[in-house]
Amino acid sequence: MMKIKLPRGIKYRVEPTQPGIVIPGSENEPIITVFGRGSKIQCKLVSCAMEQEYIVQDTYLTGSLNDDEVEMVHSWVEYLIPSLLKEAGIRHFIRFLPDSKCYYDFSSQTLYGANGYKEKKGKRDGNLENTALINGEPCKLKKSERAFIELLTRTPNAQFSMEYVEDWSGLHGAGSVASTWHEFKRHDSSIDATFDRNNGMFFYRGIPQVWVIGEETADKELTLEGIFDIVGYGDIVAAFDKIGRQLRACHVEEITPEELLVFLGVDHTLMDLSVIELDIDRFVSENYCSEAVLSGLLSRYSASLEAVWKVLRDNISENLSLSLNASTYHYETEEIPTRLADLKGYAVTTERLEKSLQRICPAIKDIIASSCVGTDYFGYCDITVKPNSVVDYIVALILACFSYCHSEKDDEKTSQIKTRYQNALTELIHKRFNYSPPGDGKDSIIEEIQRLLAEIQSETRDAGLDTSVSKVTKINDLLNLLGYNDSNSLLPPSMGREL
Repeated sequence: MMKIKLPRGIKYRVEPTQPGIVIPGSENEPIITVFGRGSKIQCKLVSCAMEQEYIVQDTYLTGSLNDDEVEMVHSWVEYLIPSLLKEAGIRHFIRFLPDSKCYYDFSSQTLYGANGYKEKKGKRDGNLENTALINGEPCKLKKSERAFIELLTRTPNAQFSMEYVEDWSGLHGAGSVASTWHEFKRHDSSIDATFDRNNGMFFYRGIPQVWVIGEETADKELTLEGIFDIVGYGDIVAAFDKIGRQLRACHVEEITPEELLVFLGVDHTLMDLSVIELDIDRFVSENYCSEAVLSGLLSRYSASLEAVWKVLRDNISENLSLSLNASTYHYETEEIPTRLADLKGYAVTTERLEKSLQRICPAIKDIIASSCVGTDYFGYCDITVKPNSVVDYIVALILACFSYCHSEKDDEKTSQIKTRYQNALTELIHKRFNYSPPGDGKDSIIEEIQRLLAEIQSETRDAGLDTSVSKVTKINDLLNLLGYNDSNSLLPPSMGREL
């Protein structure tokens, strides 16, 4: 039953937003507009849910809403935020590892797709374990188990003490936390791999929470063939074969799987097809790869991922330029070039290349926003795809495709290699695309401490207590040395006043 109502004569609407990943504070964040009686208040829904600053606009005509009514509007938004998120079609979940079937939905507080064990209902039979296979069925977590997810995943890699976890989870006593932690880690292999404890500190090292509008579309499963369909949009595509020292150009619809790999920058230094057995057709269209080849490739790439990125980037940039040259040559001669010498006199201007890259930017952004690659790798990253950055996004998608490769049945060793590769790729994508996760709110708390110190300083100065004034100044200077200035804090500057 609704306990808080909007003031008389005030209505609201949730503004329409494009489907895709929601970055808190970005332009695509859903907004609620509360209006009426000469007032207009706009609030960002996800920012509000994360306890960040959420006011976009607030305008009032003279005599519209009084202070109490304005406060009532804010209380109403904050109170109804779960239902408003649902009305806006926003899903809030976390998939602990890329390509993992297991994920946790914050709204339903349910674990889906888990492959581990859960505690059975009923009394324990002696010393026998009272557990059952989850087997992918929806699994409601206990409040104490939910606390591990909801606390530790707020800020990946942030460490939390036993005392903090006890207070948050409601568990008290090391034995209670330890036993619940053990049960929680058994729910799924991805949970066991990403939630850890070291020197008494608890932390999470998987991919971050995500907010998404709409469902991930099954028809947009990321494949190399799908990437080529976006990038190779012209009549002619071309690439330079560095081994044979030969230009390879063809009509886009006639490209072979091997030529597709070369066009996407996967040259012999990255994948020597003369020495590995690979069903190239299934590799580019289904992400299928034999277990031996998959573990070998991912193990090698993990060790030198930045170098692999550079090779792909340089090759793709060159091939896009060559394809424009070849298209011009074909348009004027009605022939397909076979040598680099054929392309002399058909140079591509910087302006034409930029326009060409601009054409593929929306499609690259769309595939990130609407497929699992967005939630797996680009959470809290900048996905503003521009001509000068689009090749890097293409490289990221290609490397993500490798992480989605599968064999008939990956063994434990291959799964471990894949996890290492996924972690390395996640770290590199975060580094390249301005990863900005939510902060832990400490800046806001320190801000409030400094505000109170300023009041104490003023009061002691008025009382003539100069020694105390000097001590307060030193304390304030020490707080400044901490350097908290996190614009993505989980607490808005005003939150400290409410603590």
